Amino acid sequence: MSTPPPTTGRPQAKLELPASQHLLDRRISDREQPGWLQQVWDSPRTLVLTLRNRRAPVPARHSSAASALILQRPSGPLPAGMVYLGAAPESTLYGAGHDQSERVHLVLDASGQGPEDDPEVSWLSLRTALALLDPFHLGLFTQAVAISNWHATATFCGTCGHRTVVRSSGWMRFCSNCSTDHFPRMNPAMITAVVDGQDRLLLGSAYQWEERRFSTFAGFVEAGESLEDTVAREVREEAGVVVRDVQYLGSQPWPFPAQLMLGFLTRVENAEQARPDDDEIRSVRWFTRQGLAHAVSTGEVIIPPRGSISRALIEYWFGGQITGPDYGAGLSASTRARSS
Repeated sequence: MSTPPPTTGRPQAKLELPASQHLLDRRISDREQPGWLQQVWDSPRTLVLTLRNRRAPVPARHSSAASALILQRPSGPLPAGMVYLGAAPESTLYGAGHDQSERVHLVLDASGQGPEDDPEVSWLSLRTALALLDPFHLGLFTQAVAISNWHATATFCGTCGHRTVVRSSGWMRFCSNCSTDHFPRMNPAMITAVVDGQDRLLLGSAYQWEERRFSTFAGFVEAGESLEDTVAREVREEAGVVVRDVQYLGSQPWPFPAQLMLGFLTRVENAEQARPDDDEIRSVRWFTRQGLAHAVSTGEVIIPPRGSISRALIEYWFGGQITGPDYGAGLSASTRARSS
C-alpha cells in the first residue's frame, strides 16, 4: 500500500534521529578517578553490555523485532578492557513506573566473552539494529561500537609508536614513552538531501549497492574545508548539480570506523544537469513525494533503513514516514563515508 504524501507538501518540524535522542550521563569527572571501574563493577546497580565482533545480544525469539539489548548483572572479577558508558535513570531502561531519580550504571565488556551458545540469545550488528532498537538502546550500542573500535586502533602511540595503556575508565590511552594522552576522535562527514526548485528530491544509487537501492549523498570533510564547502563539492562531484543553499539539520554518530554524520538539506539551481559521476554513483533520479512513496511501496526503489540519518533526511523532506517492504538494513549513504 502506498504512503500518501503530506497534504501540506512541507518538511516535518524536525529531523528525527533516534541514535541522537538517548540521554546518558557519562559521569566524566567520576570516570577519571582511579578505581572507579572497580567501584561500579561491585555496585548492585550496574548492568553490562557485552559485544562480540561488534555485535550485541538481543532475545533470540524476538530478534526480528527486538527493541532492547540484553544487559546483564556483573559476575566474577572485573574483566580487562572494561569501559564505563555512563549512568541512566531506571525509567529509561525499564519504562514508566520506575524511579526517575534512581540511576543505573552501564559498562561495556568488549572481551567477547558471554553466552555464545545460548539459544535464547541472538547477536545483532549495528546496521541490523538500526530499525529495531529503541532510541536509548540504539544510542548505547552506537557508543559501545565507537569506543571499542577506537581501542582496537589506538593500541600504539601515533607519535612515537610505543604501546599505550588505558586510563579514565576506558576513555583515554596514555603513552608512557612520550607522555602523550590519546582520546577517541570522530571524523566529520556530511550527508545531505538535495532538493530542486520544484521541491523534488534527488537520490543516487551507488555501484556497491543493488540497482534499485537509492539514498542521499555523503562524503568526508577534507583538510581546510568547511562543512558547507564539503556539501557543495560532494553534491557537484557525485550528482553534477550546483548548490545554492545549505541548511544544517542535525547529526548522528556512525562508528564505521569513527564518523560523525552531519546532516543537511541542500537546494540546487540546475536540476536538469543532474547526472551520476559514474565512479561511485551509478544513477541519480528526481522524485516527487507521491512518486517516491509509490516506488517504495511497490519495491521498485529501496531506501535506507529507519534509524539511519539518510532515512531521516528523506523523511524530513517527505514530511512523515514512508512505508514499504522491509528489505533489511542494507547499506546507507553514510556507509560510503566509510563503512568497515
